[in-house]
Amino acid sequence: MVVLLATMINFMLSRCVWELIPFCFMLVVGIAYHPFPPRPIFVFFSFYVALGILLKALIDVILAQISYSPELLNILGWTILHVSEGAYWKQRIGYSYVMMDFVVFATLLLHQDICLANGVYSRKDILRSREGEHVVGNTKGTNNDLLLPPSPSTSFPALYSPSSFVDAASVTEQPPAARSPVEDSNTRSRTSCMVGIYRKVYLAVLGFVRNATSVPGVGRDWYIYYSTVEAIALLVFVFGYNKLSRWVGDTLQESVKRNLLPGPMVTVVLVSILYMIADRMLYVTQCMKGKLLLNTVTGVAYCILYMLWGNLLTVSSPVVGNLFFTLKILALTIAVIQVRVGYPRHRRHDPFTWTAGRSKIAGYLYFLYRCLPFLWEIRVVTDWTVEKTSLHLDNYLKIEDLYDIVFERQCKLYSVKKRRKALGTPIPYSTKFTAGLLRLVLFVGALMAPLVYYSTFNPSMQSNEVTQLRVGLSFMSSQPFYASTTFTAEEIPNEWALWLARTRPALDRNGILNTKKTLQLVNLSSCSNELWPISPQAYGQLNEQLMAVMENKTKMQLFQTIELSRSGTSNFVSHTQSWTFSWEAARDIHHMLNNPTTNGTNYVKLQNFYTPFLFSHPDGLAAFDGGRGVNVMDCSILLRQEADSVLNNTVRYWCVECQSLFTNGNIPNDNTTRFPEWGCLSTGEGCNKFDFERRNGDVNYNPVSMYFVVLSDPSIVGVPFLQGIGIVALYTTFILALGRIFRSMFANKAKYTVLSDMADPTPIAQLIEYIVVARECGDLPLEQSVYIELVDLLRSPERLLRLTGFNRQMYDAETNVIQSPHATPSNRMTENLSHRGDAATGPATEVVPAAADAAAAAAREVNAAGHEKKE
Repeated sequence: MVVLLATMINFMLSRCVWELIPFCFMLVVGIAYHPFPPRPIFVFFSFYVALGILLKALIDVILAQISYSPELLNILGWTILHVSEGAYWKQRIGYSYVMMDFVVFATLLLHQDICLANGVYSRKDILRSREGEHVVGNTKGTNNDLLLPPSPSTSFPALYSPSSFVDAASVTEQPPAARSPVEDSNTRSRTSCMVGIYRKVYLAVLGFVRNATSVPGVGRDWYIYYSTVEAIALLVFVFGYNKLSRWVGDTLQESVKRNLLPGPMVTVVLVSILYMIADRMLYVTQCMKGKLLLNTVTGVAYCILYMLWGNLLTVSSPVVGNLFFTLKILALTIAVIQVRVGYPRHRRHDPFTWTAGRSKIAGYLYFLYRCLPFLWEIRVVTDWTVEKTSLHLDNYLKIEDLYDIVFERQCKLYSVKKRRKALGTPIPYSTKFTAGLLRLVLFVGALMAPLVYYSTFNPSMQSNEVTQLRVGLSFMSSQPFYASTTFTAEEIPNEWALWLARTRPALDRNGILNTKKTLQLVNLSSCSNELWPISPQAYGQLNEQLMAVMENKTKMQLFQTIELSRSGTSNFVSHTQSWTFSWEAARDIHHMLNNPTTNGTNYVKLQNFYTPFLFSHPDGLAAFDGGRGVNVMDCSILLRQEADSVLNNTVRYWCVECQSLFTNGNIPNDNTTRFPEWGCLSTGEGCNKFDFERRNGDVNYNPVSMYFVVLSDPSIVGVPFLQGIGIVALYTTFILALGRIFRSMFANKAKYTVLSDMADPTPIAQLIEYIVVARECGDLPLEQSVYIELVDLLRSPERLLRLTGFNRQMYDAETNVIQSPHATPSNRMTENLSHRGDAATGPATEVVPAAADAAAAAAREVNAAGHEKKE
């Protein structure tokens, strides 16, 4: 393991092909040997690393004397070492690649010395240890031969010997008569040498495969360990993808909000899930050769992909990528150790239920395992798909449900019996607090949390003021002739909202005085920020439409489009208002189009054109609608034509002005000459004469540049994914689903009393274990027979009651104290059966005797194999 760690660090520092070879070989081949890898592997790589040190030093000397191109440095960086301006040891991490090579070389020498000192490589000790070693073959078709190299005379036919190849060549290909004896001898020598090399390589590969795929003893189960590390690596990859890719600014949260995930991330997640499913299939079928092939392919793929990632991608921080690679290598290392020790002869159903409820940690982990969506379903369907069984999927799922019921009952019984309570003991307050009050708080919180979240008492509530505003005016469906993107939020007095409410009572009823809302006065530019882009054809069509309106042949509308963004929400909102042309306005605009002026003041007035009062809500934008046309302002437009000295052309643009909010402006002052309504605004008296909610505004038309009064509701900046979800949608989806989960947890308890309240679930657990043992031994008729008896037993409550016992017998007859969880199940069973007056018989008497005996014999066979391994 130390050698593997040293080579991995060396490869991660250099990311070169030269360091990839020893690390990948040690990963997929070296640690797969049982009980230890051969010494020639370490001897060969000692010379390999020493040769690499010499080559790197030679390259450094050569590059210091000659001129080189960037392409040469790139090739060297991929193959043997990274060179940066002739000083390859000056890297950001501060390590020298050559010094790390010396560390690897010293590790290899130290490993060999330690092994020699402890007799690992002593041939006498190896032979003595193998004479007493009994190798138990795999029941799934693995090789049962001893791990001894086959001899040419017994294990292989004469065709694989060098002399046989030469003889066969001499028979099939007659040499020419003119060939001299010296040439014939040289040809035979070369052929014999090549055949000998091929045979040695073949024997080495075949010996490694036989060694790796044979199972010493009864094997061991490492599946849960490398599967857990694989799952952790997948989570690290998903949540840190932006750190190990070019998507630096796009976190997982932002990608989910935009509903656009990176394609490479989805591909890697899919491949990882398929890899874990394939690994589960190999684990269930105990296919050693398939597992060895999968480890080899994934080990080589991990190393090559990491080298490509390190050399091709430039990331902000390689920490996440290195962590992901390290976790993957750790999981693969444990998987290779699984190959070395072999799959277990009798595998556990899962790493939790074998504890029989004696471990609280196992109980919590099992609850989490069952709660994770699709995890249990994928595991069960995968096992049934590849496992050799006589049970249909529905029957297989019934066995899985029994595992869950029995384990849950075992956990409850162990927890109850551990406290040793007497009969009639009241429930303590601590239990009422944890099981009652906390759950009550959970229910009330789930019910009321959305109401508090969307209320004004939410502490995360903040202002949602307008940050950008764009207004466009257009004739019908043509391009806008007026566009204003200039945003100016004018500073308003503190009493300005009160002044609006006193002169416009309808605004008071719409909450303009609400201090939790944000009130803004947004002024636009008096003239358009863009020139009027209209073609001659569109210009002629516009004149025709205006003529038709003048003759009352058709109607024409002018559209006002408003788009704005807010500080509290990320999405843009828009609103469109329309105004129908009168024949007078159409006539004046038609005259203006055909007689543009340079500095004209003949504006065309648009009666009751728009309402400047906008209400900005978190989910959209709305304009004031009093129902009677109140608070609607008059506006006027003007087409100007000027000569542009820069463009050396004549340009046209539009200007717009609208009626002010007060007599001579939008923000009044104490000048009663300009603002005669000041007495009403300051004291609130005499406001009947200054009711500005008339249809045409003031009697006198005092225009200013176009403006908007925006009243913004506060927004919630709490949970990001809830910003686009309303309170009704939240209650009808999440809260309703949560309520159904709570209902399923607390209701329908009496339906499963026969199974969920068994006094001793051990007999049911034993029958389930008999089914598994029969399936592993390949006795499918026995498997189905025990299953049928189990189903018939569950269909009879009386038989199940006699078999699992009475709950009253869990309490001592004299002290009325519940019995210890360490009591013998057989003694309790005898007491339960004696209580009914029945014969004291064991669990096997309730099933077919032949099936029970055969299942017990199969179980004893597995136990005998374990005892042989211990001996």
